[in-house]
Amino acid sequence: GDVVGIRLMGKSRSTSDTDESKDDEEKERDAGAVLILEINQPLGSDAFAARMVHSRYHKENEFALIEDWTPNKVCSRSSRIYLYGNMAEMKQTATLLATICPHIASMLSSSSSETNTLNASASLDYAASPGFADSTTDESHADKKQKIEMSKKKGYVMAPSDVEQLLVDTKLVGTLARAREVNPCLKKAILLGHIKLGDNTTKKTVIFEGSCVHCGSSLQCTIGNALFQSTYGGIDYCDGGEDAGVKCSSCRKAMGSEYCGGNYVTGLCRNDFEFDSGKFHNHCCECDDFGICMGDYREGHCPHCGDHYFVGNSGFPCPSCGGGKSKDLTKMSPPPLSAWDGRPENAMEVFQAQNARRPAAEQMIMNALVLGGEGSGGSGRARGVMDDAMFDSVFGQLVSQLADAGDADSDDDDDSTDGGRQGQAGGAEECRQM
Repeated sequence: GDVVGIRLMGKSRSTSDTDESKDDEEKERDAGAVLILEINQPLGSDAFAARMVHSRYHKENEFALIEDWTPNKVCSRSSRIYLYGNMAEMKQTATLLATICPHIASMLSSSSSETNTLNASASLDYAASPGFADSTTDESHADKKQKIEMSKKKGYVMAPSDVEQLLVDTKLVGTLARAREVNPCLKKAILLGHIKLGDNTTKKTVIFEGSCVHCGSSLQCTIGNALFQSTYGGIDYCDGGEDAGVKCSSCRKAMGSEYCGGNYVTGLCRNDFEFDSGKFHNHCCECDDFGICMGDYREGHCPHCGDHYFVGNSGFPCPSCGGGKSKDLTKMSPPPLSAWDGRPENAMEVFQAQNARRPAAEQMIMNALVLGGEGSGGSGRARGVMDDAMFDSVFGQLVSQLADAGDADSDDDDDSTDGGRQGQAGGAEECRQM
């Protein structure tokens, strides 16, 4: 509905004689083109997204909302958008837009359409771009729309970019650059509405009251305490939490000035505030929108698939993707039927004959593995827990291995007497009857 005009134009980049030998597809790739969109109100901050880059098999098609990435955020203020590329690319883009929006399809169907502000009579010069009727009102409307969408989807009370501006507006920090350095766990709590900032909010505003994890004394945590607290307490929890946001004065009095009695305030982003020594204070800063608390200091964020898992002190690989080495088998197509060679001819007879030459104990194991509970004496294809594909595959391998073993035994048998062969055959017959 915001797109009120569209025009696709192209021009050949070359006029050489060799162009005549090219097919239409090659000519479109060589032809330069521009797709122009005209909109009636500024794009909101919810109109920009980027593809999330993860491992090949995890979340590679997901998009995340981001701020306007164009220089000086010019796209958010523009009434016309010019997309340049080759003719093939621009045709694909226009086709996609027409497929999604029937209104755009109708404008593309005729160059003289009166509903298309970029019809054949319109000027395409940059200077001819129209202004917005009331840009202030439109931008405000776009921002409200984004906040509503965020609230519905993620439970946010404002856009992520508004959190840092709010920290400046409430004078908790002086600049946006300084706001970017504020504790992400605190910013996520503000984003979700767990901590509310207003005109009367100061660094001395208390956000949590609890007990010291070292001596049990009553403690208060202010916004100032949490403002620049470290997101990770796994380094100094054994040393009393020297870098923690809240220091316990009772610990100093009872145990001396060298013992700081540091308490990390954790769980703000989960709305589960508590004091911790640091061992279970670990906020992931790799996740979107200021991250989320993981708890145990040995938990980590997998850079390949984005999952959180127990890294340990030695750095275990991610169990979800193997540290980027494993493939997500659930998303892969099953192997084709042609991958199976099928069941060898007379496989059952060959197996029984070759297995009969094994010691009695091995025969029982092989029968149980391949034939299941019925053993060699049953009828049909009893396979225990094996399905058809597994049975055929294992059967083929076993028959091949048994045949190789049989060939080796035959070489030894050549040096024996006929009576020896008859004795072996008799022993095999006895084994079959067991």
